[in-house]
Amino acid sequence: LPRFPVEIRDGEVYLRVPVLAREEVEISLKDLFANAEAKAQNRLAANEFAVADVKPGQIKMVTVGDVAVAVYNVDGAFFATQNTCTHTGGPLNEGSTDGVKVVCPWHGSCFDVTNGSVVAGPATEPLRTYTVVVEGEIGRVT
Repeated sequence: LPRFPVEIRDGEVYLRVPVLAREEVEISLKDLFANAEAKAQNRLAANEFAVADVKPGQIKMVTVGDVAVAVYNVDGAFFATQNTCTHTGGPLNEGSTDGVKVVCPWHGSCFDVTNGSVVAGPATEPLRTYTVVVEGEIGRVT
């Protein structure tokens, strides 16, 4: 294993690691781990999304347990339904939206994303809906 010079200054441990030949980077272990911790805290759970990533009229897929869920931004309000069309399982996150309606890309079934109801067939069964809670910049589907 390689060995790198270690130095203690003002109670902090510094490690000098060569990056390229003739160049070195110096960072305190405290800063190194602080950056790693900040990145870990920024990771989203499978059922979470960054509000900024879902613009009005867009669809984002998340998962709740092992179920794919589509999240819709309708003029700043977020709604969620199962991601699969009840007609033949088309991926709704690949469909199009028009206000509160989503249209399946496979056969054109249309659903109301606020309550899952069928607006136009060929689908006859409604979509399952999920609760969306937004806290700051993070949305969570349950």
